[in-house]
Amino acid sequence: MKTTLFLFLSLAAVAFAGEPEHPLPGCYIPLSELATTSKGVLVATLLSVGPAEPGPSGASDFDSRWKVVQTLRGHYPPEAKLDFRVQEYPEQHRERSPVVGQTYILVSYDINPNQVAYIFDYTEAKQHEIERLFSTKPK
Repeated sequence: MKTTLFLFLSLAAVAFAGEPEHPLPGCYIPLSELATTSKGVLVATLLSVGPAEPGPSGASDFDSRWKVVQTLRGHYPPEAKLDFRVQEYPEQHRERSPVVGQTYILVSYDINPNQVAYIFDYTEAKQHEIERLFSTKPK
């Protein structure tokens, strides 16, 4: 029995290892364009995600609560309610959802600072890259 379980887990690991990881949510507006128009950029930890709401074809919209770690642009309370969209279909455009408890870098749209346009995995290097790109004041 132990041998069978070990073999099953080994095969499952090999099967999933070749599967590419989908990107976190992004939008159609180039990041370089949002660098001059975005109303908010922050580092935040995802606290909770509401149920999926139907979005445009193949996408779902989510309400979420975030603990703000650092605000890089804009004004946010220590705990912010933000919306984001995850593309689920077609497969070649599929995005992965952020995970509760993980910290991310969030970039808002140019019109609504509470609607997330891009979500990036948090690393110091990524934060420095975003800070350099977003160093200009929004229009």
